[in-house]
Amino acid sequence: MRVSSQNYQISIYTIRGPLRSEELNLFDYVFDPKDHKTIEFHLAFSVKIETTKQVFMVGLIGSSYAIDDQCAVLDGSTLTVLMDDEIFVLDLESISLVRHTTIGDESYFAIYPVEHGYIIHGEQAIMRLNRDFEQVWRFYGSDIFVTPGDGKGSFAIADDRIYLEDWNGYKFILDLDGKLLQETQPQ
Repeated sequence: MRVSSQNYQISIYTIRGPLRSEELNLFDYVFDPKDHKTIEFHLAFSVKIETTKQVFMVGLIGSSYAIDDQCAVLDGSTLTVLMDDEIFVLDLESISLVRHTTIGDESYFAIYPVEHGYIIHGEQAIMRLNRDFEQVWRFYGSDIFVTPGDGKGSFAIADDRIYLEDWNGYKFILDLDGKLLQETQPQ
């Protein structure tokens, strides 16, 4: 995934398999707040951060279910990264982890910025978090929010609406306040 602003160019990609201690030397900074690297079952994101003055590499170590598509939000000098059920908040000026939190007990695929918070696309639920990562609302379908095949089309945000389809073929339209506007049963 790539995110950018006038001051930052950021590339994030997944490193599969547990990191070995010698691989940690690839990074200028490593953040592993839950000490995942002590167990075999973890995953890392390699975060390349480029400014006009420097380039540095950050390793984020988290859940092995993390996906690097739509996993980050850049707001000024703050980078928020979703790794499955963990959220890492990095201050890019000081290159420090300013916050780490766990948001639930399921797999989460993507984070999207909205006014005063975030929409999280999870496997079983769609939820809205405020800026403090507290849950504002949560919505469940009849099954998981992944569709057969490539899974594309199961989630979209457009025109202040959230468009969802679950595994059973039910389609939903929500507003950004979590209100169900429309539900269509499979044909």
